[in-house]
Amino acid sequence: MVSELAVNGGTPVRTKSLGVAWPEYDEREIEAVTEVIHSRQWGGTPGTVVREFEQERAAFCGAKYAICLTNSTTQSCRCRSSRTSVITKT
Repeated sequence: MVSELAVNGGTPVRTKSLGVAWPEYDEREIEAVTEVIHSRQWGGTPGTVVREFEQERAAFCGAKYAICLTNSTTQSCRCRSSRTSVITKT
């Protein structure tokens, strides 16, 4: 077992990158984001993209509803402040 973590000056387990680029995306994501930017209607209020994604995600998960949130921190706060359960499935 390693006596000291690399972040604290110990020997790193890996010396080379794993070669994984993040986030992974392709032209479909670039086109989708570009379309939303050009529409000037991002977010859930004026646009339809978020609403459509929520409906598709709910159907995929076999749920009645899905809610898009900005990140996991927002999701955690939402769970603590509501009486409903939130299931995340990525």
